[in-house]
Amino acid sequence: MAAASLKEVATVYIRRFAVKNFMIHRQTSVSLHPISVFVGPNNGGKSALFDALLNFTMVSRGRLSEAFGPGPYSFRSMKSHGAAPTARISFEVDLSRAAADEEHLTYSVSYAQATGASDPPRYQIFDENLSSSTGTHHFS
Repeated sequence: MAAASLKEVATVYIRRFAVKNFMIHRQTSVSLHPISVFVGPNNGGKSALFDALLNFTMVSRGRLSEAFGPGPYSFRSMKSHGAAPTARISFEVDLSRAAADEEHLTYSVSYAQATGASDPPRYQIFDENLSSSTGTHHFS
């Protein structure tokens, strides 16, 4: 693949990132700009938001089993402690080619650890959707 076409494929701007039931974030949505700065007290959720973004990238690439690890990186540890036992972790992200683009795609996904004991743990995606700001539904 030529360098110019590789750059076109790799360029995606995240306009909005929303997370539900991930660590301290029961339901959080942030609008992102070319430069975004997160400021707040210790244990306010700044690092947890970046952990959620990292988790989202693994899940959205189809690497759900790699999104969690043992101990403090397990699904149980990452899921918001205030969430119901059956609650799912969910993400919703608005993406565009550039910050100024009016048109964008919205990708959403929710998942949970499958019930029952298994080693390694299994995970299940319940909802996955991709739609455009023009109203086109690409998949669900």
